[in-house]
Amino acid sequence: MTFKSNAYSITVTSGTTGVTVDGEASVGAGVSFSTKETHTVTFKGVTTETSDITIVFAASSSSNVRLDDIVLKGKRSELTVVATPVITPFSGAVAFGTEVDISCATGGATIYYTTDGSTPTSSSTVYDPDSKPTITAATTIKAIGIKAGLTDSGVASASYTIAEPCATPTFSVAEGTVDEGTEVSLSCATDGATIYYTTDGTTPTTSSDVYSSALTINSSQTIKAIAAKDGMAYSAVASATYTIRDYANLPFVWDGGPKTNLNAVTGVTTSGLGSDYAAGNAPYYTRMDGEGDYIQVKTDTKPGKVYVGIKMIGGSDTSKIKVQESADGTNFTDVEELTISGSQNDVLNLETSKSFAVTTRYVKIIKSQHGSNIGVGPITITGCEIVTIGPANYTTYTTTGNICFPEGVTGYIATSTTASTVTLTSKESVPASTPIVLKATAGTYYLPIITTTPDDVSDNILLASDGSVKGDGSTIYALGLGKTGANKGKVGFYLVDENVVIPAGKAYLNLGGSPAKEFLTFDFSETPDGIKTLSQTPVKEEGIYNLSGQRLNKMQKGINIVNGKKVLY
Repeated sequence: MTFKSNAYSITVTSGTTGVTVDGEASVGAGVSFSTKETHTVTFKGVTTETSDITIVFAASSSSNVRLDDIVLKGKRSELTVVATPVITPFSGAVAFGTEVDISCATGGATIYYTTDGSTPTSSSTVYDPDSKPTITAATTIKAIGIKAGLTDSGVASASYTIAEPCATPTFSVAEGTVDEGTEVSLSCATDGATIYYTTDGTTPTTSSDVYSSALTINSSQTIKAIAAKDGMAYSAVASATYTIRDYANLPFVWDGGPKTNLNAVTGVTTSGLGSDYAAGNAPYYTRMDGEGDYIQVKTDTKPGKVYVGIKMIGGSDTSKIKVQESADGTNFTDVEELTISGSQNDVLNLETSKSFAVTTRYVKIIKSQHGSNIGVGPITITGCEIVTIGPANYTTYTTTGNICFPEGVTGYIATSTTASTVTLTSKESVPASTPIVLKATAGTYYLPIITTTPDDVSDNILLASDGSVKGDGSTIYALGLGKTGANKGKVGFYLVDENVVIPAGKAYLNLGGSPAKEFLTFDFSETPDGIKTLSQTPVKEEGIYNLSGQRLNKMQKGINIVNGKKVLY
């Protein structure tokens, strides 16, 4: 633009976004003149999208200003060739599965491409940004831009190979439930690789945090990580989700101490407990000095037994505590009430005898009657061993810990055999690693683990299988149903065929040296729960059946179903 002015000082600026005067950096910047002459101004930043240009003349004084002979010149450059497409990423090694972007600066142009190295035409594949070509092998991509009325673009080309990826990062702690404060270290087997990570579950990039030291888990979170190294593809994304544990794993053991220590144990909450007793009352420190005081433990599974150490302090009046259970921590029901009485020097070790419900996950020890203050010391809540009993109503099992038998389940050891029978003797409890016979209606049962001394089972002749015991057809007997003759379908110990393996955790008999009998029935040394003993008692017309439901003409030795009830004959 050229113009004349009668002003000694005048400034010319542009008021159009993107357009500058004599290359000034921003709208409003311009150029000043100080003579009465013909002046020339150049506008920069004009594009095909610019429809108007606003020109601002500003004099430096209040005098009138005359502008003459304003001439604006320019030329339009007509587009004749489509811009060559741009392919990203550029040629080189890329990770398996890398997506390729193709763009063209010419508006309205269609991009066509090939992936076999051939020159693309209007018959080639049309580029769709929602379905980009993906590199899964060594590939050469070529692309052109085509628009009606214009010359086709030049051919863009990019060649790719699959780069070896970095090893996927690993976590020092497996994902799952962890204690608050757990430290998790990240590592990568690729030497020299940098690990990038996030803790909010988003996918990490090389702009994410760089791993340098162990991460501390103080809240539930998902950590994701990748590894990167120059010349290599990014690793796969590693992910681990951590949840802060708020329950106690069974067995729960608290050896006693101040209530502050008790409250610090994961899964424990308390209410109403008094001030700690002095060390002279060791190891019983935590005081229950009022009705309603409680200690509550959230457990990871069904409890087996509860043991509570109690010391009378400050009197000899009778107090009581209740052990309660809950599935949700809100609705509690009584399991058992335990009585505390004695002198100040008495120490009572209380033990629950009742079974907990399968759904129980909260145990509360609450003072239900306040007579004297009591000091609560060691608390142990054991777990259970789980066993399934099938439709025959019997199974064998080898215990892991010391266990007792809940209501509805009878546990037996085998104490002797004859030519045709095995004598089973019931026990209230058995030590760890004891092979036993269990009797109950079909179902899954929880056998409470105990800390008290179990019954003596030194006369047990049952043996535990480790999974390597095989039958020999003459001495090895396992629990099952008779297979032939009068014993077919009866529950007892049958001779195991050669090379048949007795599963680990089961029990068996080895009667080496005894005459080989196909089947040994049960002979109970005492009356099992729920079974009547008969000698020659007449039977009504309703019928006699064995445990497999087969009708019998007369009573047989062992268990019979008579008038709908189990009877031992």
